[in-house]
Amino acid sequence: MKFDPRIVEFLRCPVTKESVRLQDGWLVTESNARKYRVSDSGIPLFAEHFCSTDGKKQQFHYDKISKAYVENLTYPHTQEYMKYLDSAFLEHVEDISTSNVAEICCGRGEAFRLLKDRIMRGIGVDVSQSMLEVAAGDLSGQFVFLQGDATMLPLKDEIFDCVFMFGGIHHV
Repeated sequence: MKFDPRIVEFLRCPVTKESVRLQDGWLVTESNARKYRVSDSGIPLFAEHFCSTDGKKQQFHYDKISKAYVENLTYPHTQEYMKYLDSAFLEHVEDISTSNVAEICCGRGEAFRLLKDRIMRGIGVDVSQSMLEVAAGDLSGQFVFLQGDATMLPLKDEIFDCVFMFGGIHHV
């Protein structure tokens, strides 16, 4: 997976709110004052330069445990629990069919996994690059992922039809 330049129109600097452009493999603000690296796998890394104190704690934690976290999702008791939560979620969003969706604190893209047939394009934001690598590896096509702090998103205002925060509200 490489960076999808079509998402640049959705992005902005989380600090200055300026639009960004792709330049020599970096996302650069209009004023050239800030630039953000894109990982080798195509994930824009906004949280490398801006991340709240709480965001840094979450980033460290999830980068450290991401492999175990994903493995735990395969356990039968976890799958049964997730099946219940997924069913409750889907019951409340049964009529959703939309084009542009953001998933904040997306981890490995839980909401996208459940709604993938109803979403034309999804942008997932999480502070943990390790979790984003899992999401990007599993979900491709209409979904792209970027690293950012949920308290100061690198997303432009009023561009999404729907926004989900499936499992991260308690972290923000």
